[in-house]
Amino acid sequence: MKGQTMASHTPGPYSYTPTGGMIYAKGMKPVGYVATAHGEAVKDANGKLFAAAPLMLDILKQATEAWEEQFDGPADQDLDVSGSDLVDWFTEWRGLAKAAIAAVEGKANG
Repeated sequence: MKGQTMASHTPGPYSYTPTGGMIYAKGMKPVGYVATAHGEAVKDANGKLFAAAPLMLDILKQATEAWEEQFDGPADQDLDVSGSDLVDWFTEWRGLAKAAIAAVEGKANG
């Protein structure tokens, strides 16, 4: 793939419709179809996972960007990181991660 740039995905949020197995981006633009080759329960689990992908990507990006902004220092220096700052940041991020997991598992909240 030398010299080629990777295409960007369709922006989320996505939603999954079990009837028909369609995955839609905001504005009801179809972005995917989930096949029933392994049965309805697997199809629905896969649809929820695919629909949550943009949310999970955003949460992972947020974690890496926040870490770089708040805790990374020059590579040749030790950096003092406040334990309480790290715990506060992680507590907030964990709530976002739990919400994404709940969305994939079809639960109301994490």
